[in-house]
Amino acid sequence: MREIEELEIRVAIQIASLGMISSDIRSISFDFVKEFSLLKFRVNFSDQPHEQALENMSCILTEVEAGLPIELKKIEEEYLVTPVPTRPVNLSKVVYARCESSDFLPLA
Repeated sequence: MREIEELEIRVAIQIASLGMISSDIRSISFDFVKEFSLLKFRVNFSDQPHEQALENMSCILTEVEAGLPIELKKIEEEYLVTPVPTRPVNLSKVVYARCESSDFLPLA
């Protein structure tokens, strides 16, 4: 069974991400190490992220930290550039994954 903290973090990230996902973001994932109150946060970009995209991710983490009922003692942020078709390397909990299958995309 999932820990309640992980569920709270997942929901907090998803809510804070509304309106903050740019087209170059392929995935967002996290891990929570309860013993250290450590949140590991990883974003996979399709190319070098624009300054605004990085600022948006910072805003997401600020909202998450402010809204959680638990104290995060440390947040580790990781921003990777993972061009298509390379598969993104995610942490154990994925909260956002861009649809990249041509089966689901409209015809041009």
